[in-house]
Amino acid sequence: MGLGLEKIGRGTLVGGLAAAVWGAAAPLSAQQIALTCNPPAPTNVELISLDWSGAQTQTCAGCKNNSHPTMSYDGRVITWSSDADGVLPGAPNPAHSPQIYARSISWAQPILLSPGLTPGTIADSACDFPNISGDGKSVVFASAATNLVPGDTNARADIFQATLLPFSMRRVNELPGGGQFNEDCSAPVPSQDGRWVAFLTSATNVAPLFAPQRQPAPSTAGTTQALIKFVGRPSFEVVSLGIGNVAPDGDALEVRLDASGRLVVFSSAATNLGFNDTNGAVADLFVRNRRTN
Repeated sequence: MGLGLEKIGRGTLVGGLAAAVWGAAAPLSAQQIALTCNPPAPTNVELISLDWSGAQTQTCAGCKNNSHPTMSYDGRVITWSSDADGVLPGAPNPAHSPQIYARSISWAQPILLSPGLTPGTIADSACDFPNISGDGKSVVFASAATNLVPGDTNARADIFQATLLPFSMRRVNELPGGGQFNEDCSAPVPSQDGRWVAFLTSATNVAPLFAPQRQPAPSTAGTTQALIKFVGRPSFEVVSLGIGNVAPDGDALEVRLDASGRLVVFSSAATNLGFNDTNGAVADLFVRNRRTN
């Protein structure tokens, strides 16, 4: 059984793989140089970030407008964040607060994925960094909004999952019994089917487990760490620990999942995750196999 955690970096494996795939460098021909410097004009490009009438969304001073696009594996559904007003009728956004939208090549209009609980309203705080599941059925995003689900009173950025058809909304980082995180959450990412969601948080009132033994994880208070949750189940699992269930001495910075949610890659500035990590606070990349510890 492996240790379940690997550090990714420069080495013979990576160098050998590169040599095997690309081989030795060869001089470019005149035609290759011409194509590299002057690539062909793009074709079959479609403008997706249109409003309900088919017009381009309007910008404002200081607005980001349309950003953070993600796409389902088959390319049929695209989601993004937009602070434009008038994207949809009946959902005004005069404050230009970023909201989450989705669109498919087969849909006549975009759909709003961050509606408020009251009809005709939108999230009362910025929603950002959407990530769509590979199957295109759900989207996760972070927001400090208080009106997306009932009982949201923690005044912190939470992780939400919007199911597209039929539409539903849930807060992913809800504690058993309806408890709420005491610090912000960010950077959510789903598995291919959306059942697993990983994210970053510095919350100190969570009691995550350490799989596969399902034993309590050590305290990570004072740092930001990566958690993963099976949506609909009460428990959370911390994935940015070191070998031997060691609490990191630095923050986790990013996290990603494979299609099944079994493999997790994260970046961390920690120096004590079980390797001869001598590059100080430089962030390194680690892969955890959740089935082997």
